[in-house]
Amino acid sequence: MVSCVACMFVLTKSEIINSVRHFVLATTFLFITSRIKIPMWPVPITLGVFGIYFISLISTPLQSFMSVFACYAALFCTGLLVPGGMTIGYVIGMLIAAPLIAILKCKLPKTKQINLILPCLLGGTVILASGTIWLRLFFDNNDAVHFGLLPFIIPDVLKIVLAVSCVKFYKKFTNKNSV
Repeated sequence: MVSCVACMFVLTKSEIINSVRHFVLATTFLFITSRIKIPMWPVPITLGVFGIYFISLISTPLQSFMSVFACYAALFCTGLLVPGGMTIGYVIGMLIAAPLIAILKCKLPKTKQINLILPCLLGGTVILASGTIWLRLFFDNNDAVHFGLLPFIIPDVLKIVLAVSCVKFYKKFTNKNSV
């Protein structure tokens, strides 16, 4: 047994290895999905939100937050995301939404599919609201809603359906029923 000071509880060596492996894979998955985009102005549609939904549904709140933080820190450091740009509001929303989705997923009964969809809908609302509010720094209210909210509603619903479907496959593939 190894004591994990940051976690404030005791973890076995295999639990630490599994946790690190999960973090690296989740962060890499999110990094890749966030780079797949449909160019739009002023904010592109990316698969990064799908990555947020999926990672949050298979992770603990801390794991999901740390994966999102590490991914977007790497994007900032590599210059692939500009600090202070028009997408920052969405990134802030993702940092809030990821652990929120993971917390809600844990609180709801695992027997119904809707209990995976509801946390993602709430998380998506947080992301879109945060992004739209940030865009108000650059545009008036109507344009912020027109450019920062409306084009993302249908794609985000499709991303939720995809993420929930992938979680079902993930559970079968990994034999993890606790997700």
